[in-house]
Amino acid sequence: MPITDDELASELQRKLDLWLWNGVLWERVHWLVGVIGIASSAIASATAADQGTRVFSVIATACMGVLGFANPQKRSQRYLQAYRLVDTALREYRALLVSRAALLAEHRRAEELLNEGERHDPVPEQH
Repeated sequence: MPITDDELASELQRKLDLWLWNGVLWERVHWLVGVIGIASSAIASATAADQGTRVFSVIATACMGVLGFANPQKRSQRYLQAYRLVDTALREYRALLVSRAALLAEHRRAEELLNEGERHDPVPEQH
């Protein structure tokens, strides 16, 4: 049985909330790990080769590894782009400016954008 317009809007809103949360989370991870990595690297390079220096060197290496491997900035960008696509379409749908089919097409486009990230493809430019 098809879902009602209200159920569709509620389901998409829950997904939007999750995408926004993920986008903000990965953006914060990017900045936090980056700042800690840079600070640790600076401290390690500015001090003599003692036990503390080795600790900061390990921290810096781990942070830079997370930034390079997990790429939180791109993850954040994908979630926020997907969020914006569906959020705009949902607002237009609620204002009766676009059809249900158009809303679902934007949802599908947003899902594809997120799936591209899982395949490690570059983030498409937003128009």
